[in-house]
Amino acid sequence: MPEMKDIVTDDRVKNALKSDAVTTAVKAQIKSTLDKEIDTALADLPGVEQAPTGAGQCQP
Repeated sequence: MPEMKDIVTDDRVKNALKSDAVTTAVKAQIKSTLDKEIDTALADLPGVEQAPTGAGQCQP
């Protein structure tokens, strides 16, 4: 695969990883994962109801 070696260089990979598109995608994935984990943790708490947005609210 020598032709690929010429196209894909360390600098190009670094620049791609630093791009706004990658940063936005990574942030969205992290937020999605954290939201799921928070919803799961809140579901395990007594007296906490899930709101439609996924945020937990304490009930008196």
